[in-house]
Amino acid sequence: GAGASPSSSSTIITPGAVPTGSLPPINSYPVTGPTASGTASAPAGGSGGNGAAGGGGGSGTGGGSGSGSGSVGGVPVGSTGCVLSVQVQLDKTSPSGPPVYASGQDPAFNVILRNQGTGNCRFDVSGKGVVVTVTSVDSNAQVWSSAICNTSKEDLRVLGPADGFTEPVKWTRVQSPAGCAATPQPVGAGSYAVTAAVSGVSAASVQFTLQ
Repeated sequence: GAGASPSSSSTIITPGAVPTGSLPPINSYPVTGPTASGTASAPAGGSGGNGAAGGGGGSGTGGGSGSGSGSVGGVPVGSTGCVLSVQVQLDKTSPSGPPVYASGQDPAFNVILRNQGTGNCRFDVSGKGVVVTVTSVDSNAQVWSSAICNTSKEDLRVLGPADGFTEPVKWTRVQSPAGCAATPQPVGAGSYAVTAAVSGVSAASVQFTLQ
């Protein structure tokens, strides 16, 4: 996900239920489009027994343990049959104008991906693969990026045609630090915009206000 991921993996995403809870429907202001979510299955390795092949693409070793990693599968974004759409959804709605977050409220975003092509689409959903960026509307300057100082490992996923995947990201109202050892500084009140990019495909920006 956008946070640290323990190891590289590849899983097939199957369509799941529309997210429930506090998240608004995706056709609420200020974005429109289809909702999308998914569930992951088939871990990269598996257990073996007496030298049998391990599950998930891993080859088994003797003594009842499996080793190896699963086949990635799919084709990269931009390849024939792989057409990825990316959207950003806020966790708040507003009947008119950008949603407002009161002092002390941290904005949360859903990065919604959908394969609109005809083939299996492969992409990285780690913190380096799904890059969320917040900019100041007043200065047009970037204030935070999920990719800065992110040490997560590649986390490959595969979407079939018309399948979707949702990656949640929370922003704690801080600037990206000048150095990874530095303490992030809080941002001030004002108007901000968030966008996301996955494998070179960018979402339309969405504005919100911090009090």
